[in-house]
Amino acid sequence: MKKIIYFIIVLLLLIFATLIILAFSGNLYFKVKSYISPNNEYKIVIKGNGPKWSFGSEDIKVYAYKNNFNGIFNKILYKTEISNDGSPLNDNNFSISWEDNVAILTLKGEGNQEEQIEIVFEDKITIKKIVE
Repeated sequence: MKKIIYFIIVLLLLIFATLIILAFSGNLYFKVKSYISPNNEYKIVIKGNGPKWSFGSEDIKVYAYKNNFNGIFNKILYKTEISNDGSPLNDNNFSISWEDNVAILTLKGEGNQEEQIEIVFEDKITIKKIVE
């Protein structure tokens, strides 16, 4: 009888652990792409967490910072999403153009219009969506 009770307790713990992992797996971001400015001073990192459902959108985080040790601690974050019809993110979803200390990042998905983001690297880094 004790073996059955221990077995049930272990089984319940495994189910609970599995549910916890599944609940948080939508918030685990993995590195997708990073871009470094031509002068090697600035860095943009794009992270995604996978589509929510088979054809859902994917949450995207865009980090911008100076490409040095202190820059890691002074990141600026921009959140958005890309609808890519369930496909994983790839190089076709992102393009970037640099002009001095300004970067224009274009996010493209199969299920949504292009989104352009302007990132200005000055004393204070600013990120804003370009409205067209």
